[in-house]
Amino acid sequence: IHKYRELTIFTALNRFDPTNPILKQAIQSWQNYSKYVVVFVDQESECVALKRVYRSLTLKCLEHQCMNDELKIPTVSCLLLSAEHMATTSLLMYTNSDIIFSSSLSTTVNILSENFYLFDKMVAVGRR
Repeated sequence: IHKYRELTIFTALNRFDPTNPILKQAIQSWQNYSKYVVVFVDQESECVALKRVYRSLTLKCLEHQCMNDELKIPTVSCLLLSAEHMATTSLLMYTNSDIIFSSSLSTTVNILSENFYLFDKMVAVGRR
């Protein structure tokens, strides 16, 4: 099926809106490439709501401790450390919560896995 090593995809929500159809579509698209999806939220109550609304989706929801006091948003570096600590896969991928992936994601991850498999750590950056 997919040649690359297993992948954990993680994101952060600064507010869960159960009426937003984009988040569900995004998570469904991520699950085409990973059985490990982690969502970081501001409050534990949002995890309860997220799991209740999206009970058909397999995801792990955690309250983050990564708030930038000035901007009132979570910091990606702290989220990455948290995801790295709890992940059971060697590949981690951060994405914004509104990104829906196409089939090109598997090609990209395969290329990175095949060319950088000797490295313990590496970073790849994409854009919309």
